[in-house]
Amino acid sequence: MCNSWQKNLPRPDVNPEVGSGSHAQQTAQTILRFESIRGSIRNHQEDNLMATCLVTGVAGFIAAKVAEFLLADGHAVVGVDNLNDAYDVRLKQWRLAQLEGRPGFEFHRLDIGDRHGLAELFRLHGADRKAPFDAVINLAARAGV
Repeated sequence: MCNSWQKNLPRPDVNPEVGSGSHAQQTAQTILRFESIRGSIRNHQEDNLMATCLVTGVAGFIAAKVAEFLLADGHAVVGVDNLNDAYDVRLKQWRLAQLEGRPGFEFHRLDIGDRHGLAELFRLHGADRKAPFDAVINLAARAGV
């Protein structure tokens, strides 16, 4: 099954011009892996309850898109990003602004290297549940590394 947004993706398995290790190839592979995760999240929901997903690096290009897709599917998204200055922070802030008014989205400015901050986030979201999150999608990374 191919969603409309997938039709324009550079597919490394069918497009030989997408070079090995290129940014386009990595983006395509990440989004295709996300489709698999997205299907798993849908299939494991009981009683039509939607998932609560933690998405790290949520102000980045791919993570912001992942959050957008999850929200469109009706899931709750807890986004985490440290908003570092590896590239223009205004771009990250713009992506967050696209997500911040949407129902089910919650943002925490937090570095995933901050163990105490993450523990508090998990405690906050796990208070009335068996597990704090139904899925953790770790897309946090330092750009250009």
